[in-house]
Amino acid sequence: MIEFFPSRTIAISFGQFAIHWYGIMYAAAFWIAYALLPYLGRLRGLNISRDSYTWLIVYGALGVLIGGRLGYAVFYEPGFFISHSLYVFAIWLGGMSSHGGFIGVAVAIWLWVKKEKVDIFAIADIITVPVAIGLALGRFGNFINQELYRGYDAFWDIGAMLVTAIICYVMLRKGSKQGFVIATFLVVYSVSRFFLEYLRVQEWPYTIGLTRGQFLTIPVFAIGVLLFLYARSQPRPTTRR
Repeated sequence: MIEFFPSRTIAISFGQFAIHWYGIMYAAAFWIAYALLPYLGRLRGLNISRDSYTWLIVYGALGVLIGGRLGYAVFYEPGFFISHSLYVFAIWLGGMSSHGGFIGVAVAIWLWVKKEKVDIFAIADIITVPVAIGLALGRFGNFINQELYRGYDAFWDIGAMLVTAIICYVMLRKGSKQGFVIATFLVVYSVSRFFLEYLRVQEWPYTIGLTRGQFLTIPVFAIGVLLFLYARSQPRPTTRR
């Protein structure tokens, strides 16, 4: 029997099988990436086939899922997952870390770049737009599930990510130096995440007076700043429209 909206977190259920809203948000994010990447790649002068972009999304999806889940296990619930190791694979039960997802995506892109022999900073620049949109969709999923944020506070985070996507897109259109876009994304994300942590429901102990999310955001900000310094010496890309 098919049930629509049987609970706050589930969109559709077929007997024991359920499609969760959060899964729908992930699927939408990957579809948007599939639609946008060829166009964004041309803004960076990249000549990459649709099949190669498809594999990039496959690598990225695995990086998000594996990195996000392992990041949650390591950064937020290490004690629980040490004693319940198999729960690491139970993604449907919830519990994903955006910081872990960043690490997973970085590893995935590095592996894909080695295979395709493409400039890693050009790829890092163009994925910022779909990644920011994906983060906004993830926060919308949190709002639907009524988790992490109280009431409509999630929309501040959704708005911040959409603004970040627009900023990165404008930089790509203007032909910013290679590496500047990913650096901007990391800095803007880390600063917005730091302040938006004050709106989030905190379930974990503070570290040196900072929430767990704020503490984990510090290295993201530092990497963004270092990339800014590196990007200053890079040439402007050749744009293909």
